[in-house]
Amino acid sequence: MPRYQPPKGYYTSTQVKAILNISGAMIANYVEKGKIRHVVPPGRKHGFSLKKDVDALTRELDAFFKLEEEYTPGNKVQLYLAEIGIKPSLHKDLRSKYGAKLISNFMDAIVDLGKRGVIVERIVSVGATRSGVRLLQHFGFSEIIFPREDTRVFVIDMKKSGAPITHAYREAYQTFAGQK
Repeated sequence: MPRYQPPKGYYTSTQVKAILNISGAMIANYVEKGKIRHVVPPGRKHGFSLKKDVDALTRELDAFFKLEEEYTPGNKVQLYLAEIGIKPSLHKDLRSKYGAKLISNFMDAIVDLGKRGVIVERIVSVGATRSGVRLLQHFGFSEIIFPREDTRVFVIDMKKSGAPITHAYREAYQTFAGQK
């Protein structure tokens, strides 16, 4: 069968791979997560991705990679932790293992900012699930009052908090500052 050309407003998988510089498996991942809407014409195996979604994801990824420029010594930043959690369908032992790994990697990333001389003023996040809220509380985030009752907002003030993550960050930043 001849290949269909994408309808107006859609990309082929080959185009998406080239635009985002990702594999077919990563496209499937974005489709599964709802980041890219994908349609398959009847009787076909391959489909098309909505151009609007791919373009939005391109902008999101570009913005993410440009953030690296903001993480330079002396820059003050406020971080927003977009998502954190563990699949509730996983076995309890795996959830514990993955939770510990999440905590460890998150702490390493924040401490790394201190080692690089980046001034983290505070970190804000929204707790959407029970496991996500527990992880945020484990990190030392405090819940703050938010106007919407259906939204739980958490924050860590890096200067005032006594949470272990803030101690480790401040120590790393002081080491950086002492080397100047």
